[in-house]
Amino acid sequence: IATDSGASRIAVLRAYFDESNSERKYDVLTVGGFVFGKPRARKLSQVWRSTIAASPYNLTFFHMTDCANGAPPYDRIPRYRLARTLIKEIRQYVDFELGFSLTLTDFIEAARTLSIETGADWLAGFGTPYTFMAQLCMAWVGKYCDETSPAEQVFYYFEQGNPFQAEADQFLNMIPSDPAFSDRAIRFHYYAHMFAPKKGKEGTLLQAADILAYEWMRDRVEQFEKIVPERPRRLSLSYLLHNRLSRVRHLRTHELLSFFRETASVVPGYRRQGKWLRYIPSEFDRNAESIRKKAFG
Repeated sequence: IATDSGASRIAVLRAYFDESNSERKYDVLTVGGFVFGKPRARKLSQVWRSTIAASPYNLTFFHMTDCANGAPPYDRIPRYRLARTLIKEIRQYVDFELGFSLTLTDFIEAARTLSIETGADWLAGFGTPYTFMAQLCMAWVGKYCDETSPAEQVFYYFEQGNPFQAEADQFLNMIPSDPAFSDRAIRFHYYAHMFAPKKGKEGTLLQAADILAYEWMRDRVEQFEKIVPERPRRLSLSYLLHNRLSRVRHLRTHELLSFFRETASVVPGYRRQGKWLRYIPSEFDRNAESIRKKAFG
């Protein structure tokens, strides 16, 4: 992983991603975030810190879930006004916004179908939904760069402390080090990545990504689970997704299975310590339950 000083000399674009999970009964997982040029990233960080620190907020840190639910200290401040202000600031400085969502059940069932078809354990092969969606986000960032700034590389930031961080980091470290992943380094315009705390140096823009991940998760719960029948898209989310290049997408079972099959046609199987990951239903189910516990507790 390159140092941030190295990124300031080479990687002009910064991408910040966060995840948001619904309650277990709704089964929705999202990963979303933003892409900024370095000057705009720096400016939003400054404006953001100034906004949340000012009276009547007096905050050092912003967390969208607590704000939306009125948890302390947001129960003592004009929280809706603060959220609207921060969303306006994001809109002013962001270059590109994107996100993916899926239900864990759809993800597991798509992997199970392909595993039965091929005899290989594709849940173990593809890893967790977080790693999967992080890759899709990076692919979309790469397409954005192809269209707008082909020569630029991207420094990717993810929130530190995610329950799936170790697996995602292992995959991301393979991009610059494993020749088999060299095509992804090119496609993703990958320069480097790091997992950073939301309260650290890069934390303000991870706090911004947290807003999009949360808003997209709540929208998916409301739209697809029909908690609020016929409700239009959340206004806060619509305002965030103002850019003509904005991309958010919910992946259902058939789309996941189509993607999995396409990948399986290129990669016939995965090896771990020299052995094929053979599909064994009991092991598949244990892995699925472990992922579910990590995602929803």
